[in-house]
Amino acid sequence: MRVKAIFSPATVLPLVAPFFASFAWGQTLTPPPSPTALEGLVQVVIGLGIVLLAIVGVAWLARRLMPSVAGGGRFLRVVSGVTVGQRERVVVLEIENRWLVIGVATGNVTLLATLDKPPSAPPSESTPPLAQGAFADKLKSLLTSQGFSLPKKP
Repeated sequence: MRVKAIFSPATVLPLVAPFFASFAWGQTLTPPPSPTALEGLVQVVIGLGIVLLAIVGVAWLARRLMPSVAGGGRFLRVVSGVTVGQRERVVVLEIENRWLVIGVATGNVTLLATLDKPPSAPPSESTPPLAQGAFADKLKSLLTSQGFSLPKKP
């Protein structure tokens, strides 16, 4: 099987013929006129606008087509987290009415516990007052003697 040469006369001749033909007829090749500064600025602004519209369009499509990733939080929600070391955290995630307690370290994620989601209960009427004891009473008497008004107990 013969391999056809890439630079054979049959492939190169149609590419270079117009160049040599211009010399044969006495014509010179002239470059196209260069754009003015304003035309160049308009081209740059239009090109930038097209790129920005493409970025916005792709972001919009990503949000519409992948709601769990771009829409955020429907399937997975971070309930809370606490730092326990310089690069370690304990995070509580909510997934489908369950709470997952995970430990996150450098290059490592560990499931620590799986809990049922506690029901959201309104605060009860038997909530103890915030401040009780000798110090609270002393502070209250000092503030009232200085003219500060304190909120009434519920």
